[in-house]
Amino acid sequence: MLGLMYQYGRGVDKNISTAVEWFRKAAEQGYADAQFRLGLKYEEGCGVDKNESTAVEWYRKAAEQGHPYVQDRFSLLSSKLQNL
Repeated sequence: MLGLMYQYGRGVDKNISTAVEWFRKAAEQGYADAQFRLGLKYEEGCGVDKNESTAVEWYRKAAEQGHPYVQDRFSLLSSKLQNL
């Protein structure tokens, strides 16, 4: 929740870097939604350097937990990286 608050500036000043820090903390503790959101940040290069390989790693972790939105992104990005 703190990551989302900082991402959208709800109750705090908007700060994408701080949002990423909170997403990372939650992702490392195994929260699938935070893993998905951290993957998005790496895929888009928003608040972190763009890194599609790292995005795939976080998407994979979220997918393994059955996160509902990650399956398609994970498949498309994985395919893209394999074709490079």
